[in-house]
Parts: sequence; structure tokens; C-alpha cells
Amino acid sequence: MAFLQGLAHGAYEVASSPVQFRDSTVVYGLSASIIFASLMLSSIFKARVYELFTHSHRVCALGLIFATWRHIYNKSALSIWCIAAAAAVYAATFLIQVLRIAVRNLAFSRGAECLINYQGNNLEVIVFPARPWTVRAGERVNLSIPSAGLMSAFKMHPFVITRWDNNELGEMESFTLLVKPCSGFTNKLKMLSSTRHRAWIDGPYGPDRGMRTPISDYGHIFMVATGIGIGAQTPYIKQLLEGYRRGVSENYKLLAYEHFRVRIFDPSLRSSQDSHDVGQHELIKIWGGNVDWREEPREEVQKQVGNMLITGTAEFPSK
Repeated sequence: MAFLQGLAHGAYEVASSPVQFRDSTVVYGLSASIIFASLMLSSIFKARVYELFTHSHRVCALGLIFATWRHIYNKSALSIWCIAAAAAVYAATFLIQVLRIAVRNLAFSRGAECLINYQGNNLEVIVFPARPWTVRAGERVNLSIPSAGLMSAFKMHPFVITRWDNNELGEMESFTLLVKPCSGFTNKLKMLSSTRHRAWIDGPYGPDRGMRTPISDYGHIFMVATGIGIGAQTPYIKQLLEGYRRGVSENYKLLAYEHFRVRIFDPSLRSSQDSHDVGQHELIKIWGGNVDWREEPREEVQKQVGNMLITGTAEFPSK
């Protein structure tokens, strides 16, 4: 919305009078527009180069504030007050976030800790929060581990909660994050020993508010995932299974054991029309080659039972 408002403002100014590039007000206004556009476009690369994204985002944000302030410096007093009010709101929200992180991670008995385990080529980060909460499928947290490096203590990296464990009283004891080491922060995690480390978490955030209908109300769910993206799907499967045991889920296609099917496509194997069964139940099958993304959904639609939900998570490394 702010980008559209700025675009409309710029179009009006250009149409109403000739553009004078010698005017500092025009130069700063144009600079603010370019920086704003850069902020919008940089989000495209967030998942692939997270470290670079965070640094460039901060620099652009500070540059946008300065350019906007200089653009309206000689304008009316109302413009100055608007900038001051925006800065005050930002400072207040930042303070609230800091207090929230402190409350989430500090308790009288202990602080938040984490344990890092190797799972093949990936890492399993088990977090023991100082103040547990009731986890919902689709939630994510921002994680910082000071022992990973000096700068890591001041950075938060987002990860999806893939699993959580409760005690006998039903209270959460720990939750698990699945991490694929790449560069930056995730690569530093490989260097840490398999002992408990001090951790700071911010969150939880989510689940996605765009999914208004509860997942348990669907009669047929088609889940697609690549690589460790399957970790983001498992909480929903757990939620559905728990709902089925409590008798609150309508999803019989997925939850009835004889209808719970897993299909794996391995590009490293020779492409073949014949599948390889895992186990004696014929519910897990492995094919060689790549997935036919047109045929697989079409086949599921033909077998649809009730309302159908299609979910997907791709493997994008967090750095």
C-alpha cells in the first residue's frame, strides 16, 4: 500500500510540473522511490540468500528514512510531524519486540537452550524453551545462537517447527527445527559441538492466516514436498492424526490407515514406470526419475473424497 501511494504521489508530481533534477527535493524523492523499489524486489531473494538479504534490507531501510526526511525537510511542519510519528511508532514496536524476546527466553529457573544433532546431511536443532507454549502446526520461530559467532548473537534466522514433544502433563518440553547447512549462520551451526548451547528465540509466528478453513475439515489432502521441505508438512500430519484419535477430524482419506499413501520420486535413480515398495503394506512406493507435476495432481483429483486441499513446500536453503 505504501509503495502504491508513493507511486501515485510521484506520478502526480511529474504530471503537474516539469521535473527539475537540480532541485535537491526532487533528487531525494527519486532516491527514496528507487530504494523503496529495491526493498520490494529484494524479498524475492530472501529464502535463497538470507544473510545478504538481511544486510541489504537494513541498509535500504536506513537509506529510505534519510531520503524521505530530506525530501520533506523544507515542506510543511505536518510532514515533519508525520516522519517523527512514524519513527516513534517504529521505536515503540522495536521495544515491544525486545521485551517479548526477553520474556520468552528468560525465566527464574533457566533460560532457553538448544541441542544440535546431525541427521545425514542436515542438522536437527532441538530447542528447550524457557517458557513453553502450545504449538500449532505451521508455526515458525526466529532463532539466534550466540556461540555460533559474535554477529550471530545479534541476528535472528527464521525456521519452521517440524516437531515438538510434550511431557506427561501435556506441556511442551522441546521443539525441533530441521536445518540444511549452506553458508552463513547455518554453516556455522555445523561447527558447534553436540552439547547444549544458549539460545534466543523470537516467536512463535504463524500459522498462515490465509488458510481460514481448518485442515481437519478437508476430506482429501494432497501434500507435496521436496528435500527437507517435508519437515514443514509433518506437523500438519501430526495434527490430523491427533484430531482423528480425538474424533474431531473429518479427514478420512488421509487418516484412515489404509488410505494413507506416500509416493517418493528419486531423481538419482533410473526413470522407470515400475515402483519399489517399502515394507509389506504397499503404502510407501519409490519411483526413479522426476515427478510428473501434471499427472500426479490429475490422478489425485480423480480419487477425490469431499473437499480437497493441496499443500506444497519446496526446499529453499536458509542461510
